[in-house]
Amino acid sequence: MKVLVIEDNPSSMLVAKSILESQGHLVLTAFDAKLGMSLAKSEHPNLIIMDLELPDVDGFEATRTLKADQQTAHIPVMALTACAMPEDKKKAVLAGCDSYLSKPFRLEPFLAQVNGFEP
Repeated sequence: MKVLVIEDNPSSMLVAKSILESQGHLVLTAFDAKLGMSLAKSEHPNLIIMDLELPDVDGFEATRTLKADQQTAHIPVMALTACAMPEDKKKAVLAGCDSYLSKPFRLEPFLAQVNGFEP
């Protein structure tokens, strides 16, 4: 499965990328939302893992933009974020995120969510 990880924290990016690649996934990476949205359009990933706190455009707005675009609306977005309050999860769902996992995360729930999006 082709997975796009949009994450501005290098350590978090490395962890997610390493786990996904160890499971056989092809991983594309973007350290900001603008690059991530561009990659989503050009590379057509099967899943987008979206940090919600990004430096340029936040993950909520990036998800709304992706879900409003015919080219990317069908791509599931999994929020992976340090925003761990109940209202953050609700806000992520309202923005169009298909699932939500807060950081720090445990391996099993992370993989269960990712594997739930297998085509």
